[in-house]
Amino acid sequence: MNETMELKMVKNAYNIPDEQLEYYKKEIMEFLPKYRYKSYRHYNPTDRGVDALLKVYNENKGWLYPYFMNHPNYIGNGKIAFSSDYHRKVNVNRCKDYLAWVQGCVNTFYRKFELRCSGMTYKEAKNSAVKIEDLLYFMNQINGSRLGSGYANCKVNGMSKAELETEYFRICEIRDSIYSKGKYIGSNHVLSIDKYKEWQDLTTFLDKLYNNPHMLTTKEEVDELNSLTKSLDLRIVAGQKFSRILGKFCKKLGIDKEEEYLQRFAKFGDDINELDIKRHTIISINPIDYLSMSFGNSWASCHTIDKLNDRNCPNSYSGQYSGGTLSYMLDGSTVVFYTVDKSYDGTDFEFQNKVNRCMFNLGEDKLIQGRVYPQSNDGDQTIYDEVRAIMQKTVSEMFNVNNMWIFKQGTSACASVTDSQGAHYRDYLNFDNCNVSWLKPTEGKLKNNKRIIIGHNGICPTCGTEHNLSNYIICDDCVHQVKRCPHCGKRVNEDDHIEIDGQVYCSNCAKWCVHHQRWEIDTPMQPLYTNAYMHVWSTRDIVTRCEFTNNYVCDQAIEENPNRYKQDTSSRKYFDTTVWTDGIDVHTFLYNGEERTFYYASKDFAKHCGFREAYNNKWYYKSYLIYDRHKQVKAFVPENEWDYELHCWNGIADEVREQNEKLAQREARRAAREARRASENAA
Repeated sequence: MNETMELKMVKNAYNIPDEQLEYYKKEIMEFLPKYRYKSYRHYNPTDRGVDALLKVYNENKGWLYPYFMNHPNYIGNGKIAFSSDYHRKVNVNRCKDYLAWVQGCVNTFYRKFELRCSGMTYKEAKNSAVKIEDLLYFMNQINGSRLGSGYANCKVNGMSKAELETEYFRICEIRDSIYSKGKYIGSNHVLSIDKYKEWQDLTTFLDKLYNNPHMLTTKEEVDELNSLTKSLDLRIVAGQKFSRILGKFCKKLGIDKEEEYLQRFAKFGDDINELDIKRHTIISINPIDYLSMSFGNSWASCHTIDKLNDRNCPNSYSGQYSGGTLSYMLDGSTVVFYTVDKSYDGTDFEFQNKVNRCMFNLGEDKLIQGRVYPQSNDGDQTIYDEVRAIMQKTVSEMFNVNNMWIFKQGTSACASVTDSQGAHYRDYLNFDNCNVSWLKPTEGKLKNNKRIIIGHNGICPTCGTEHNLSNYIICDDCVHQVKRCPHCGKRVNEDDHIEIDGQVYCSNCAKWCVHHQRWEIDTPMQPLYTNAYMHVWSTRDIVTRCEFTNNYVCDQAIEENPNRYKQDTSSRKYFDTTVWTDGIDVHTFLYNGEERTFYYASKDFAKHCGFREAYNNKWYYKSYLIYDRHKQVKAFVPENEWDYELHCWNGIADEVREQNEKLAQREARRAAREARRASENAA
């Protein structure tokens, strides 16, 4: 590719007007609920979902609108419409399918006349011989085997091996006799010579039609065809329609009594007739035309969104690629080409049944043609040529360029210039009739081989979620009617959810605050627990045990009520101390001697952790306590209240000091007395 090549199909930043998008929204909201995706479940588009869908549609398809509006046949709402003459040739492949079915019925008819010997047909004799041969093989395996003190000698239906061998040779003789006296017609069936001649003539007759199916008999064919159908007394004249001849042929053989005959014959009559038809032809980027791309007049395809066949289409599908409708709608390249019956007198073509439909992909100065529906006419390019010629002419007028193209057919040509995304079925990569047309470049320049992006992830018209399902246009959650929490986006369990102001939240995001008596969303919440106790599994495995109350309280309530809602230091769980525990606050001197307070929901566990109750009914870690043995205290005292000089609680320091002074005075008096006595004794 020449990187400096100037493209004719130039993308732009056009935004579809809001009033046009609102019109499409109204159409989609009215259209989708008419059809079901599951039993008793109709599509349920919402404002949110359709708005999200059309937002992506506008972003990717908007660039085409100025070019569509530039065409003289633009009728508004994303559609170019005009009438074109269609010449429909004989559908060779489907005619051959019908003739092959008739041949099978002829074979079935003549099997009633199978040659018999001793009451057996060739097939019955051959099958019997095979079964007896198998029995003889197993008898040989068993006979002669050691069985206790003797040897095994088995029988079948009372017949010994020798008797069974005699029967085998008798059956083989019958089989061979039938084969030698008659004529083999395949599938282990043998006819008499006379019936074989009739069967062979009728088979040759059908082969003549099979190898050259056309509408009318010619003079050259009549004599030969009459000679082949002499056994049926079927007279054929020149110019007689093949469909009429085959109708009489089937009636003579009783094939017309077959259950599926009428339906097959009606299709054959349509396929073998060449017709010139004038129809409305529409080239569209209207969203409804993507959703209804498989709504044929008597056909459907795997892209249909009518999964339960509410349209009562005689040729229906389950919509295994229904998601492809959105894939095509939301990309930047796909255009819908279809025809509508000439009897329709209006402009809302998107709601009419489509006679034919073909998807085109447009961009990068290229045009990719997909498969033509309903009949692909593989092997017959006529309808492809006609449809492509109309599309090429229309595109050249849209972009104001010469209607000159380079053409290449086949899946390899399509694959070389496409980049597929989304959930649509890739017709252009699977059917050889699909093709690529390049705008013919100016002399000396190479054609543009830049790839066209085909397809896009779907947008659920119910919830607006992007998805890539191939078998649904709605997302998996909406298919299964699963709701999502608007806060966290996770699935909401039907048995465990909270509805607030018409919105459903999961139980993780919406909590009831028992303090404020209200639902809290996007607010930190703490669960409350019941009375705590010390649980001992072993000397090394001792914990605080408690149970969840199914109640929550918000952090704001905890901050506003610190004396009521407290967190256990060991388990980190919260308790409403006015209801559930008789726990205690413990104090410790950390951070440069500053007193810090912690909460233990169990006094026993606090003791286990080394905390003790002081004289003031407060609890401190034992390392920070000193036991005061004075009779007026006899309790633990925090070290910051300890008088190290007097070795007592500083609350009784004056008393201890006074007592110490009295003791010192008493000791001084005692020492004076002893000194006086010693002096007197010395004198």
